[in-house]
Amino acid sequence: MAFELSTVGAKVAYAVATTTGTRPTTGYIELLGLTEAPEIDLTVETLDASNLSDRKTRYIPGRLDPGGEKAFAANNTAAFRTLWKAFVTAAQTAFAAGKETYIAYIVDGDEDAFYWTGMPQELGHDGLTQNSIVTCAPKIVCDDVIGYAAKPTETP
Repeated sequence: MAFELSTVGAKVAYAVATTTGTRPTTGYIELLGLTEAPEIDLTVETLDASNLSDRKTRYIPGRLDPGGEKAFAANNTAAFRTLWKAFVTAAQTAFAAGKETYIAYIVDGDEDAFYWTGMPQELGHDGLTQNSIVTCAPKIVCDDVIGYAAKPTETP
């Protein structure tokens, strides 16, 4: 029997490495206020290996691409902006020390979390429309996809 998972109660959290190249297993900070998180996947660039005599295009696999900038959605509150600024500062400090920032997608009912590394960007401001929630689109530049591993032992 399969037990499907729901996004109800899902979390996105981050932690900076204390040792370069080693994913933290504890100490993740939840990014409260997110309303949407992007797909994270490695895609394979395809290289055209065709020559003049080919009647059909031939492809070979090229580099793996983590997809660059990933856009989230969040309610634009003072609390979220403060949390995001702390995230950006922590990631910049880690980067200056040669350490990675790990992001975890944590879903209730799943034994594992999905991990990737990246660098959060400073916040902008979404447009305004009548009778709507003020939102923002925080972004993280994805530099590596780790994949599924055990959930952090401590989550907020």
